[in-house]
Amino acid sequence: MSHRGHRDRAWLPCPGLRPGRRAAGPGCREGVARSAPESESASTSVPESTPESDPVAVAAQAEQAIDPVFHFPRGTRAGHCLHDLFEHLDFRDAAGPALAQAAQSALARHGLEARWAETLEELVDRVLDTPLDRDGLRLRGLAPADRRNELEFHFAMDGFDPGALGAVLAAHGVPTLGAGGPAGAGSAALSGLMKGFVDLVMRVDGRFYILDYKSNHLGDSLDDYGPAGLARAMLQHGYHLQYLIYTVALHRYLRRRLPGYDYDQAIGGVRYLFLRGMRPAAGPDRGIFAARPGRALIEDLDRLFGRTGPIVLAGPDRSAQRTLRGSVPDAIQTEVVARTP
Repeated sequence: MSHRGHRDRAWLPCPGLRPGRRAAGPGCREGVARSAPESESASTSVPESTPESDPVAVAAQAEQAIDPVFHFPRGTRAGHCLHDLFEHLDFRDAAGPALAQAAQSALARHGLEARWAETLEELVDRVLDTPLDRDGLRLRGLAPADRRNELEFHFAMDGFDPGALGAVLAAHGVPTLGAGGPAGAGSAALSGLMKGFVDLVMRVDGRFYILDYKSNHLGDSLDDYGPAGLARAMLQHGYHLQYLIYTVALHRYLRRRLPGYDYDQAIGGVRYLFLRGMRPAAGPDRGIFAARPGRALIEDLDRLFGRTGPIVLAGPDRSAQRTLRGSVPDAIQTEVVARTP
């Protein structure tokens, strides 16, 4: 769930703006977070990692006592607080007294105890300094000109068929709960508006990435935020469908706003940041779910949702958002409109 009190002006991608830069580091290589491979066989000789050579083990050693970040309050207010804080921070200057003041103010606005300020500062530091991929991409160096906070969208869905949605997801191998499509989608055709907010769209080296902040508590161990734990959370909460809808929205937005737009060149993918589990030493192997939906999948969903109603960025007059000829499926409404933190 997100704080809605502040709205940026419409963000127009412009080649003249300074692109974000990757923070390159020694030993960086191409790729995104993936599960560690299974051991090949008992007869295969594989050197065992040691705490000195395994960055995840180094990070885990620091968790001898339960980390206060795992104890940070849960629930709606805490989720609002975290989203609010990240929305309004200038990532480059989020340190020292400036970060302390921002953390204290966010806690006060959302009715949380001031004693959590130091823990909140630590969480922010970790998130901003954790590499989001193997190339060392970090939020810390992202300039305001290269980010769009709370990108709000709504677009028409004419005669939307929930059963067809399930078929498209199955054809492309998208994980869903149950058979016949996402839970709560029903079977009757629907017409109305798809509405949502994307926490952050960032531009790096000319490519656009969708980021979503997740305050979910998955456990009190760093390993709870590894690939297996994140896979469970993504499936249980319907986040795969959520980020696909976000990607369709961004695809439509850039297609209308960016000269010479090409999906394969412009879309960098999605990063779901499970904030409690992010650690700089562990890099993208803990707390970060990464994916890049294929072009064919997004184009199929684009056609399914109907292209007669282009994306509209909502302005001060929200009346159009309430003019519904039907209702969006429960699974979509929960994850895109209500959006639990």
